[in-house]
Amino acid sequence: MSEHSGTDLIFEELVRQYEKPVYTVCYQFLRDDAAAEDLTQETFLSAYLHLSACPAGFEKPWLIRIAAKKAKDFLQSAYRRHTVLPGEDAMPPCASPTAACAGCTCWRKKARRRRRWSWGGP
Repeated sequence: MSEHSGTDLIFEELVRQYEKPVYTVCYQFLRDDAAAEDLTQETFLSAYLHLSACPAGFEKPWLIRIAAKKAKDFLQSAYRRHTVLPGEDAMPPCASPTAACAGCTCWRKKARRRRRWSWGGP
């Protein structure tokens, strides 16, 4: 049986104590279980590699900040990776008045609904 170093024991306790809050932060940003689990692991890997930078007594905010930054980076890279394939329109057909179904009134109804909510009137 291998012996654990003091750093490993501290890290195991951090994971045990803060795994759920870190996962929750990742999930709140991504709304995807698998991606949130991956980013939770990446958060703890980064924390392990930089454990000496963790301010004593501020472990939870430190981990949450790492998770939030990783989630934001992931979302930003996902946005940049997004491409429109040939044959796909960037917008759904009824999303704008200039689209293929320009005679359709869906976009007008949506615009009226948005105005009603923002103005509070009919």
